[in-house]
Amino acid sequence: MEVSINQEETFNLIRYRLPDPQADVELEVKDYLAFHESSKEVKFDTFRDRPTEFYAQSKAFFVELLGEHLKLRHLLFRTGLLVGLAKQIQATTYADWGAGSGRDCIAMARSGLQVTHYDILGEGTRLAAWRYQVRGLNVQIADATNPPEAQYHMISNFDCLEHVEDPVWVLGQIISRLKPGGFLFLAVDFYNFDLNATGPHLPKNFVYGGILQMVLEKLGFQKIYGADNVWKDTALAYLMVWQKPVHWDKDRLLLRTLYKETYELLSRFRGFYEQEMSQIDKKLLASLV
Repeated sequence: MEVSINQEETFNLIRYRLPDPQADVELEVKDYLAFHESSKEVKFDTFRDRPTEFYAQSKAFFVELLGEHLKLRHLLFRTGLLVGLAKQIQATTYADWGAGSGRDCIAMARSGLQVTHYDILGEGTRLAAWRYQVRGLNVQIADATNPPEAQYHMISNFDCLEHVEDPVWVLGQIISRLKPGGFLFLAVDFYNFDLNATGPHLPKNFVYGGILQMVLEKLGFQKIYGADNVWKDTALAYLMVWQKPVHWDKDRLLLRTLYKETYELLSRFRGFYEQEMSQIDKKLLASLV
């Protein structure tokens, strides 16, 4: 898929007030915190806490996202690709699922699309709502845990599924709200976790690495952007763009099918894990003799 991307244009779309990107982010953080008192930072224990509570309560997590595109330049590339494809296909509706501080929603709204921001209601959505208000943008905010019935030409889900308790359910909600023939921008980071440290990535979700992309193919989704190696895509959080088949017009059966296909694929791999663990166990016992 060939899409024209203009980095300077992308910066201009997300910019707050100043031409220099670093100074612009610093001013926006300062202005927001001036009207929203800082609170005690919320820590997240991977093995104890519920992700939904962390994302509802952690102000610092979302404020830090304001400058992420300065540290991780691929984020700006993703935004530019969204804007470029929207122009190319003349899309009019877009949703960002797990929209964080609203960077991509700002760019798409300024590009003339009707935009919806999906996330856990709380600190993140309050920050995003302020960002939209000061820019004069009409972006709708929706609860990702109880999403309204609506469909869009384009939906993005970046670095989100590794944070949630049920990635299959979340992906099902997303693709059921994608119009037939619509485009899903997906990037996951299932392998980025540390068993010895606390953080918002859930280690248990590594089992879905590659699996959910294989399921999308089984559902008839066509990958129109991304490397051919599905495991490499997952391991490195590469961006993939999928097009929804037109036959998924009525999506009542979609979530059930998604769970069924995911279960069958995971079951096929379970045997390998059990076999390897059994061999290691025997070798460990033998080494003690």
